Amino acid sequence: MGKSVLIIGERFFPEEFLINEVVTDLVKRGFTVSVLTQQPSYPYGKVFEDYQNKLFSTDTYQGVAVYRTAFVTGYHKSVVRKVLNYLAFVLLGIYCILVKIPKHDKVLVYQTGPLTQALIGVVAKWKFRCPLYIWTWDIWPDSVFAYGFKQNFAFKFFLNGIVKFIYSRATSVWVSSPGFIEVIQQYVKDKTSFHFVPNWVQNVAATNSEQITLSGHFNMTFTGNIGKVQNLENVILGHAKAIETDHSLYLNIVGDGSALADLKMLVEQKNITNVKFWGRRPLEEMEHFFAQSQVLIISLNSDSVWSQYIPSKFQSYLGAKKPILGVLNGAVKEMIDLHQIGICADPANPADIANAMLKIRQLEEEETLKIAENSQKILNQTFDRTTNLNKIADLLNS
Repeated sequence: MGKSVLIIGERFFPEEFLINEVVTDLVKRGFTVSVLTQQPSYPYGKVFEDYQNKLFSTDTYQGVAVYRTAFVTGYHKSVVRKVLNYLAFVLLGIYCILVKIPKHDKVLVYQTGPLTQALIGVVAKWKFRCPLYIWTWDIWPDSVFAYGFKQNFAFKFFLNGIVKFIYSRATSVWVSSPGFIEVIQQYVKDKTSFHFVPNWVQNVAATNSEQITLSGHFNMTFTGNIGKVQNLENVILGHAKAIETDHSLYLNIVGDGSALADLKMLVEQKNITNVKFWGRRPLEEMEHFFAQSQVLIISLNSDSVWSQYIPSKFQSYLGAKKPILGVLNGAVKEMIDLHQIGICADPANPADIANAMLKIRQLEEEETLKIAENSQKILNQTFDRTTNLNKIADLLNS
């Protein structure tokens, strides 16, 4: 049985993504792994230090051959550049498959961004005559329209055609959230199998970051990407109402993204106190933020498409074993309520968010200890690192 695997995805080391751990684990299990990706640039849209934005280049990562293609700079600030960057990866990636990359026994697409990158996998499946696996973290075409693209008939028809073309050619589709299965099934052949392969807490050694000191008496902390989808405007407005009642509440926002400047302006214009923007921080520092926080915030806007998602920060929050304030609907809200690991609020209602903040502030020590115990149970049952790495290896071996 062949054990050479080509992994295709826009993001890879030195960018901090889960696929780095998958690659390392597969190599330890005896797989021969290659990676096709872009030059590292996320999230700022400019090439990392010690790299160059060459049209094509190759390097190695822990013995793994890494094929890299150029990206369109500034994609984080321009929708046009972002679309051009998606197209560039598809076209340059297909060229690499046809000309540069040798035959592999399996192809895995790590789809954290646009589904279009899986077109490279479809070509690889055709050329190598091998199985194609798609590990999807983003639902197309629903998320395209949720991000603000106009949903006219012609555009929707075009996107549906692409989605059906890709998924119907997959041997197996791995989903990061069980809710994705029902959405994707309408596009696939009956023989396509589905498997729930979620995120897990990444193994990252904490740094000695003594300079990180959270200012508040009761710290509520959000970490991760800061875009419109994360709904932090309503979180901040809810916080503004909550501190009118309890001034000990302090909101820490750790991360970067397209909405950061607008959020800073909102805080300044409304003179909202007890808010600190930390900017993007290394993954190694997250343990320090978690340890000094009393509550961790996970939020998404109220658009129905996002209700099916399990953001990757959720597993990290579970690992921190702190109460979670869920400002969202859907899959994560159901888990928070079912397993009693925090309190949820209506993402469209700042007053309800404020009430949830005040309520979670009043949790007794016994309740927070129970939340820590329940968080560990969910990690063990669903989001265990070893269990899911074993599942990936088994699927590739099958």
